[in-house]
Amino acid sequence: YCEMLTKYEQELSKPFKEAMVFLSRIECQFKALTLTSSSESALGEAIDRNGSSEEEVDVNNGFIDPQAEDQELKGQLLRKYSGYLGSLKQEFMKKRKKGKLPKEARQQLLDWWTR
Repeated sequence: YCEMLTKYEQELSKPFKEAMVFLSRIECQFKALTLTSSSESALGEAIDRNGSSEEEVDVNNGFIDPQAEDQELKGQLLRKYSGYLGSLKQEFMKKRKKGKLPKEARQQLLDWWTR
């Protein structure tokens, strides 16, 4: 009975822990956004006072470019799953399908890939 309760507790706590990790990540993202917007407003005030943008370089060095993050994530995923993707490509090449993707779906895939 005790083992069954322990397993039940583990099953229930796993989704809770995953939710807590997810929420902490979201909280970090909100904090990063808040810091970004407050730094930008402070930057605007500093430029108004000083009439120059010397501080802009220092402040912007701390920001993370979302497109760079996307490219980094894309690279990580390609490195991680390159073998799997290669085998899938070979499998698809063996099974030539006569039909094509609809034009709209193909364009969306191309747009996503080039981002």
